[in-house]
Amino acid sequence: MKDSEEIPDVTDLRLIPVALAAWCGAWWGTGGGRAPLFLFLLAFLMAVCAFLLFNLRRPLPSPLHARNPQGSLRAGLLVLALTIAVSTSIAGAQRQAFDASETVKAAHSSALVSLKVRLEEDPIPIASRSGVSRSRARAQVRETGEGRAETTYVRIVVTGENLNKARRGDDVQLRGLIDPSFPQGPPTAGLLKDDRVVIVARPQGWQRWVRELRERLVQACAGLTEQGRALVPGMAIGDDRAMGPELRRAFRTASLSHLTAVSGSHLAIVLGVAPYLLPKSRRGRIFGMGIVLLGFVALVGPTPAVLRAVLSSGSALLGALIGRNGQGVATLGAVVLGMLLLDPWCSRDFGFALSCAATFGVLIPARICVRSGLSRLREDNVFGRFLARLLAVIAVPACCAMMTAPILLMMQPGLPLYAVLANLVAAPAVAPATLLALGTTLLAPLWMPGAVMLAHLASICTAWIATTARVIADLPGASFEPGSAVSLLFAVLTAACIFFLIWKYRRSRELTSTQKNSKKAKPHARTSSFSSSSSSSTLGSTENLCVSSENIRPHSESL
Repeated sequence: MKDSEEIPDVTDLRLIPVALAAWCGAWWGTGGGRAPLFLFLLAFLMAVCAFLLFNLRRPLPSPLHARNPQGSLRAGLLVLALTIAVSTSIAGAQRQAFDASETVKAAHSSALVSLKVRLEEDPIPIASRSGVSRSRARAQVRETGEGRAETTYVRIVVTGENLNKARRGDDVQLRGLIDPSFPQGPPTAGLLKDDRVVIVARPQGWQRWVRELRERLVQACAGLTEQGRALVPGMAIGDDRAMGPELRRAFRTASLSHLTAVSGSHLAIVLGVAPYLLPKSRRGRIFGMGIVLLGFVALVGPTPAVLRAVLSSGSALLGALIGRNGQGVATLGAVVLGMLLLDPWCSRDFGFALSCAATFGVLIPARICVRSGLSRLREDNVFGRFLARLLAVIAVPACCAMMTAPILLMMQPGLPLYAVLANLVAAPAVAPATLLALGTTLLAPLWMPGAVMLAHLASICTAWIATTARVIADLPGASFEPGSAVSLLFAVLTAACIFFLIWKYRRSRELTSTQKNSKKAKPHARTSSFSSSSSSSTLGSTENLCVSSENIRPHSESL
């Protein structure tokens, strides 16, 4: 192959527009109304444009490995049109099934219903004006009426006095009226209050073992301070039921709530340590880390954010097993596309949206900022190396905050202004707290005194995080509440910054590729030496992006 036809080193962004198209189709399809008709019309127009482009006069054949091959625009339009049509159809069918379910009909008709539901989370204590201790939990409707199975996914929010005796995975019997005015949209049908909750079945098998692990963790943390009882289980398995309103508000204001919502960052910490505890053989480590992923999902629960992180990591392990390299951006697009087609309700899950946005911020804007900054800094002096490390540390939380800010504005009126500072200060304690909390979880069923000791060590780390959240939340202007016009302007500026960074990144890569080709074209006496160094450099970059055969662990970009 000629040097001019060398495969360019680029970031594959083709699945990102497809995933966004699927997200739009799933969002509007599950919203009901006439929105799916609009998307069908848009998909039809895109297909017509692609068909017209097919009939245009074709230019000369493009070179091999061209960045924009012949027909790429037409094919892209057809793929986007097909994605919008398929995702809208699937989501629209899900919404029609939801509206036709007996639970939703009973909620809108204010009819008394008898339901059998399965709890999707451990009940959380809630404050009551009457002074009665109640708990709240989300649950999936399994049966309605006289044992009639619910054929589609319908979720309700349950509150009751003795609900605190139940746990995640329990089947409970309810009876009452469903309030459809509860401020959660589909697939939640509404709120049901029943103080006579009856537990009819508990999970068995591996689910019973997971339940015991979670309960023993709570017992090991019983003697800790308030922040320890809340944050140690939260850092381990996402169980933040013991978190008080003051600490919860501080975490939300400081933008540290993601630390108790288990997702990709926790999984990255676990997978970073797991290879040291697994066999040294390559396949042994791959299969061992696969088991770790399955255990992680079973322990913390199959939430959309957790599934996205696990599927991304699993794809990296699969690529390592078959000897194929992958890209984090392409993996993210494929995983998001698959999850939206299989479960369109993920498009309305804020946790899933925040996880995808933060991951994209790490993969594209943060990488571009770091590479652009390192190309302008000198590494032959102490000050330059210090600035390079500082840039690498700041870029990730700053880009994540930039990407998640529009979503946070949709969830709450305030925007955390010190999010980057809070995450930088809390970062040294996150990994130790997570690992010690997970160690407490695994050790508690076997040796409770040792688990209590690990829980106290973990609480020292979580105390640093809690103090950081409280101090940052008390700073003046910690929560900025922009108006609707400012929020829209901020979203537009964020999108513009992302497009500019991508354009800048592609432009710099094109210039680098041109310089390399010009150097290879010039006659040089030490051509063999240059080729050898170029090959070793390429090999080194490849080893950094994929899974090494000596130390199997998925690259952090896959999480």
